[in-house]
Amino acid sequence: AQHPVLTHPDDVADLCRHIRDAASFALDTEFVTENTYTPELSLVQIATPDRIAVIDSIAVPDLDELWELVADPDLPVIMHGAEQEERFCWDATGRMPGSLFDVQLAVAFTGLRYPMNYSALVGAVLGIQMHQNQTRTDWTRRPLSPAQLEYAAEDVEHLHAVRDRITAQLEELGRVDWLLEERDRKLDSLAHDIENPRWWRVSGAQGLNRRSLAALREVYFWRESLAERRDM
Repeated sequence: AQHPVLTHPDDVADLCRHIRDAASFALDTEFVTENTYTPELSLVQIATPDRIAVIDSIAVPDLDELWELVADPDLPVIMHGAEQEERFCWDATGRMPGSLFDVQLAVAFTGLRYPMNYSALVGAVLGIQMHQNQTRTDWTRRPLSPAQLEYAAEDVEHLHAVRDRITAQLEELGRVDWLLEERDRKLDSLAHDIENPRWWRVSGAQGLNRRSLAALREVYFWRESLAERRDM
């Protein structure tokens, strides 16, 4: 089914109001990492229990209001393999997602393998076969094709149902707390890594003396600053 593509800030603001009134929402993104320092966010897909929408984040680059909703601890958000979305949220708000249910992490606590890609996970949990044939597509090109938009919408279409099924299994197994503890540990670890870049992990650093390590640290942060400024 074709879902609306939002290309105007007013439409995104309307969607954010809808999300705020919902009990929860699902989110996924499409981004390109090859050409820029910061991953280039090209598309954001949203699903509430009542609606699916696709945001053209090239046409509407300011999505701070949406990321504030992701960071809201009182508004559950469902994702799959959410590390890059966690970084987008941090960049926009200075916070990690406030009430995240990552189905890729959660399903591991039911005994299925980790990590599992989204198509395989939906098949394993819901018995639904997905038609994921756009994995190598260029999400920065416009206009987007109907096949691209169908693929993008399908990435969030089943997340509520998957969340509900996994939650029931975790409750039966008594493992909900396990998931919450591991989720919080992973979020804290990522926030720490973002705030404290691991410059000492540069190849060859182990053999350097203290003076050379100090020089390495300065060169590392100079290089990162230059790359970020040039977005390369």
